[in-house]
Amino acid sequence: MKIVGQNAQGAQVQEEDECISLCSMFAGDESFGIDTGKIREVLGKRELERIPMAPAFVAGVVPYRGDVLTAISFRALLGLHESTEVGCVLVLEDDDGEERFGLMVDAVGGVVTVNRKMLEANPCTLEARCKWLFDGAYKMPGGLMVQLDPQKLRPSRLAETEEPLNHCRPSVGYLFLSAARMYGARMLALVLTGMGSDGLDGARAVHDCGGVVMAQDEGTSAVWGMPGRVSEAGIAAATLSLDAMAREVNQRVSAGRLATPGGIARAEELASQRGEARHGLY
Repeated sequence: MKIVGQNAQGAQVQEEDECISLCSMFAGDESFGIDTGKIREVLGKRELERIPMAPAFVAGVVPYRGDVLTAISFRALLGLHESTEVGCVLVLEDDDGEERFGLMVDAVGGVVTVNRKMLEANPCTLEARCKWLFDGAYKMPGGLMVQLDPQKLRPSRLAETEEPLNHCRPSVGYLFLSAARMYGARMLALVLTGMGSDGLDGARAVHDCGGVVMAQDEGTSAVWGMPGRVSEAGIAAATLSLDAMAREVNQRVSAGRLATPGGIARAEELASQRGEARHGLY
């Protein structure tokens, strides 16, 4: 059986088993495509409900057939600035049908039929995140169309798009960096025993935005690598034993729960009555 349609090389007739239909979409100045068989529905332009403290790649949630879908911002995955325009949302589903989610792009185009054999591999110069996300590209009359795999766009797998930080995955550095963006000066970061310097850059970000960093001391650490680097860098407000750190966190949580104007002073007074040492971190 033959299929008639324009492919990436301009041919008009192809064997059916050599063809794939891609739904074209756009983010920034680039063109992308996803196998139409993996797209459940195209919702078009939708306003999303933001999720407080969500990762940058989560654009928000959108109602869908009695359910609520998490929508991924493709612009954020590409490292592009957030668009001022309302994006288009496609509904995707994993191969097992267990995880359904939305993908927000700038615009959705038409369906393009291409020859599978014409898919070109990612160039070796492509950055690691894009290399992981992209399946390759087709040469189209108007430029390249990058093929995407919805399996890699699932919210549950997107952590894998991050490059190892300090040779670590998962990395506490990413945790501190994202938390610092969300909480700013309200952030309290605790760096506990661990090897290497993972967490140093993130702890510095917390410190620079006005948050507080505490490091575990050498005496109570099994390995004084991570907390040692933070302490030696001068960004730890205090270097404490585990017991002292627990008391400090307890004091801060207690102070935060006292909504009266004298809440912090009252928390200090209670700590003093219990004979607990403050460490000058309030």
